[in-house]
Amino acid sequence: QVEAMIAVEEGLVTVEASRIIDQLNRDHPDLPGSQFYRGLQLWQAGDMPAALALWRDLRDRATGDEPWLNSLNRRLAAATELSGS
Repeated sequence: QVEAMIAVEEGLVTVEASRIIDQLNRDHPDLPGSQFYRGLQLWQAGDMPAALALWRDLRDRATGDEPWLNSLNRRLAAATELSGS
């Protein structure tokens, strides 16, 4: 549901999407999708260091065959380039 909401808004995490992400992270803190979108939420809120840390941790725990890994790597590369770290 949150993925579709963000896609409709061309990647923007809206207030409603933020509420869903917050709830997902409370209910399922280890779910990769909730962590990925939490990172996007942090990035758009201007907390690049926290987004990078969360995404790097998520990538480090990946086994390599996850369907979301390419998307994560693209976001991580863009965020790393923008932040210069």
